[in-house]
Amino acid sequence: EFLLKYSITKDVYIRPIKSDVQETKGWRTGVYQQSDMCRGQDCENEHKIVYLSRTLGVAAATVRWRVNWPGSELTPKDVTIFLPHKTLDSGKVTWYIIIGNNTFLGSEDGYLQLRDLDLGPVRHLDVCARVEGSRVTHARLFNQIETDMNEFPFVINIHFKN
Repeated sequence: EFLLKYSITKDVYIRPIKSDVQETKGWRTGVYQQSDMCRGQDCENEHKIVYLSRTLGVAAATVRWRVNWPGSELTPKDVTIFLPHKTLDSGKVTWYIIIGNNTFLGSEDGYLQLRDLDLGPVRHLDVCARVEGSRVTHARLFNQIETDMNEFPFVINIHFKN
């Protein structure tokens, strides 16, 4: 099993491995590719909100996370992804995962679960997102209240075939 979680408020990825937890700081450290994405803050209803969005002056931004298992071609059996996002007015978030030559579109609620996959062996899985909108803050990934320090809303969970 592979499990990776990210907290935008702590700006940290965690990966439980056996009886230990590997921790990596900084949202960019866990990203495979990104274009014009930034970590931002805003105030809503007296709460500070932390999120990823596009940088000022560009129409859209993209981000891609990659889970590698180099040296061996494992076969994913079950995949669960939580990629919460928020849109306002003209904001739009499009997200999907790529496994081998297969693309699976993510849902509007930020949840995608694939069961009993039969894709054959592959070397990696990508989670991709594109944010766009008339205003920078109208399309956000994660959108977490700053005081929610124990929440890890972004989750990649993969179970492999034996």
